[in-house]
Amino acid sequence: MELSAWAERLLLGETLADKLLDPGALTDDAPGPVRPVPAGPGRPDALRLGDERVPFPTALADPAQRGLMLHFFANHELLAIELFALGLLRFPDAPPAFRRGLARTIREEQRHLTRYLDRMDQLGVQPGEAPVNRFFWDCVADVPTPLDLCVRMGLTLEQANLDFCVQYGRALRQVGDEESAQLLDEVLEDEIGHVKQGLYWFRRWKEEDRSDWEAFQARLQLPLSPSRAKGGELHRDLRDRVGFDRDFVDRLAVYGRSKGRRPDVWLWTPDCEAGLADPHHRSSPAVAALTRDLAALPWVLAARDDLVLVDRPPRTEWLAHLAAAGFELPELAVDLGGRPAGAARPWGWCPVAEARLGPKGTRAPAATHFRKDLAAELLRRLSPDHAVLAGTCCSTWNQVRDAADALTAAGYAPAVKPVLSTAGQGILRRVEEAAVQRLLVTQPAVLVVPWLDRVADLSLHLDLDGGRARVRGWTAFQATAGGSWRRTQAGALQHGLDGPLLRFLHGDAWPGGLRSLAADLAALLADALPFDGPIGVDLLVGRHDDRLVLHPLVELNPRYTMGRLALALRPRIAPASSAWLSLVRDPGDAPLEVPARDELGRLAAGRLWLTDPRGAKVAAVLDLAPPSPEPR
Repeated sequence: MELSAWAERLLLGETLADKLLDPGALTDDAPGPVRPVPAGPGRPDALRLGDERVPFPTALADPAQRGLMLHFFANHELLAIELFALGLLRFPDAPPAFRRGLARTIREEQRHLTRYLDRMDQLGVQPGEAPVNRFFWDCVADVPTPLDLCVRMGLTLEQANLDFCVQYGRALRQVGDEESAQLLDEVLEDEIGHVKQGLYWFRRWKEEDRSDWEAFQARLQLPLSPSRAKGGELHRDLRDRVGFDRDFVDRLAVYGRSKGRRPDVWLWTPDCEAGLADPHHRSSPAVAALTRDLAALPWVLAARDDLVLVDRPPRTEWLAHLAAAGFELPELAVDLGGRPAGAARPWGWCPVAEARLGPKGTRAPAATHFRKDLAAELLRRLSPDHAVLAGTCCSTWNQVRDAADALTAAGYAPAVKPVLSTAGQGILRRVEEAAVQRLLVTQPAVLVVPWLDRVADLSLHLDLDGGRARVRGWTAFQATAGGSWRRTQAGALQHGLDGPLLRFLHGDAWPGGLRSLAADLAALLADALPFDGPIGVDLLVGRHDDRLVLHPLVELNPRYTMGRLALALRPRIAPASSAWLSLVRDPGDAPLEVPARDELGRLAAGRLWLTDPRGAKVAAVLDLAPPSPEPR
């Protein structure tokens, strides 16, 4: 049978018998002209391609669900037959060896389809019982060259199947379906050959001055990206059998990008309060370094399909360090590359964020919501008994002096806080006119507050949405004697607090303890703040007149915080381990050793570099320590 006639029957035939036609001996003496791309392949009515997203079966203990899973895979084999047949018709002038390779692949896909159909029948599922999606067809049918066919099918969709065969073969064995698992083992062996064939021709035709990875990335177009070339767990051994080079596999292992959803875009803006105090503010060299070197830090909060804006492309070695620790990363890129974006998610809204991400919208925090005097006002509403801790908002030196004198008379040491500041910076422990006047030049006002001898610092993290407040959790952090942030406990809350302090917080500190306090704060903020987004509430346990005192609302942070990062990391940390999130100055060329993990894969001991230390003046780290052995 002539190759082009067989290909036309495979592509346009309307029955499964057409798709499984055995042509016998094949000739390729009359390839014919280039055929146009049809709107879709010929199919039985029950297997016509649809646009809807088809949910993948997950309850594999049920034989019918396993049959539907194989129905998924059978449609992929059917699409491969049709798309490779279309390739034969679209590229009649391709090298004969390439065309013979496509024909061999089609025969193997036919065998896979037959085996899937037989096993589906044994499990009680018939072709057409579930809808089938046209995603593969839309991504591949109109490829302009044989090289692009190799890239989109062999190096992308079929390469991903290497991982999926292992993943679902394991899942089938877990429910005792060895027969279906062995079927996936057989498919896997053939898929290795298919990907190897695609890689061979890809290397023959790609640009000689580009590496395999560079050429591969350059040929893909959305919705295909390298993310589509791997499953949930990337299997290096299978790619070694194919013949991929190490650089390609390393880059694929750490590559993150949306598979189609518009990515939410994250931006690190650590200096947002200063930008709100002065729209013409220019960051100091130290803060500029902090902004540059920690630009990737929001990856901790981002979803796998999101994008984090960075100043420079990340180093593969650092990405591999995070991947080896078990993290799936979002895309880290210097720009969107012209793609439409989803939601804008800056660390905090400010002029820099609006310049990079666009207008913040009507339900984003306003500049007034960042002011420390707002926290003072809300504290008076939360608990009149704590009103003295709220302090006094002042805009002149005379007001500051009078407020400080009043606190001193009441038995408190006064301190002065700028109403717009980050991480406890700019606090004046000594109330002196010259220092206060300098602060008032850069601030709309200051807050004169009683200074408590700090015992512990806590943060409550919430999300505001449409007049509701969702509590995300508590963290403990440590501050310097002057009140500036040092580090945050990312492990369980009790690791940052001692026994007597925990008893105080769950007993006398607030009626009903921390749970009740969280509910009271959530209700207050939901009612008082007309914006949507994250918010952190800082609280302080201090000592006054030899007794513990809770300051239940020191300040509000209507943005993401280090505590929010710690909460995001907490599920990945072994429960018994202590873990502190902090910043390391001048880390140099620090070794990227992977932290030890427990039997469930949770981080247990060691250091995880949350940002790349190479060439940085500052880097973010998570330091983990196992529990100390109990004394005998």
